[in-house]
Amino acid sequence: MPIKSPVTGSYHTSVIQEISVSRIVALYNEELGFDISRYFHGLETIQLCRCDDSGYRFYYPFDIFGDDVFYQHLQNFENYYNLEKWEYGAVSDLIPEKAEVLEIGSGGWSFYGIGGTEEKRHPVAGHRAEHQSGVGSQE
Repeated sequence: MPIKSPVTGSYHTSVIQEISVSRIVALYNEELGFDISRYFHGLETIQLCRCDDSGYRFYYPFDIFGDDVFYQHLQNFENYYNLEKWEYGAVSDLIPEKAEVLEIGSGGWSFYGIGGTEEKRHPVAGHRAEHQSGVGSQE
């Protein structure tokens, strides 16, 4: 079955790897003590795919994602969401000064804090789904 690219909308995609769901579930159980099997809706495998037009990699099917319970469980681990990431600095260097940034899935709004001086800091708007811990969207 052809898989549509989430970036370009074309069907110019390749399956890079078939990944065993049972292996993923076992790793989460071993490493985090959390059963994630319900998120896979009975699937035996998922695919790591590549958009051949853009090079973007993505997982398929698209309807596999964690819910509030999943992310609340992950927040119990010290290294779940590091406030400082090398990616922030690398990306910040690529954004023109005074450019506006839309941060999607903005976690704790850590990206906003990068950039050193107030003059260099980029105006950031972001959105993340509201969940029970009370953190929600900011625009």
